[in-house]
Amino acid sequence: MIIIGDPIIAYRPLYFIRSEEDIVKTPPNSTVIFEFKESMISLCRHCQKERVAFALIVDSFKELILASSFDPLYLVCDKSLVQKGQKFADDYVIDSKILCYTSKESDLEWVAEHAIDGILYEGGIDYGSC
Repeated sequence: MIIIGDPIIAYRPLYFIRSEEDIVKTPPNSTVIFEFKESMISLCRHCQKERVAFALIVDSFKELILASSFDPLYLVCDKSLVQKGQKFADDYVIDSKILCYTSKESDLEWVAEHAIDGILYEGGIDYGSC
């Protein structure tokens, strides 16, 4: 199980970006994260082409399906969508890991009980200057 952002477990934060220029501001070999929106498709393609590890935040099942075609390292969604997303990932054997985004420590057990790939706490994202 992937656990990102829990203060008692060592982790590498995800770096929130809004543009290609923001990637340069992140540490080498880091994973960037951004929202999957139509306006960000070119950023998805850039990350793929340049082999930048990236995660996509999705707000709907349709976005999750479309975002998976870009092969992000992680697909991040809230608790209301994560079970449906995990089933999709398992059924279609996609390489992206499904992460439940939450601020509640109590969600860790729920995520484990529902066989979700992992959890991303709010503290696991570095917003830097964005």
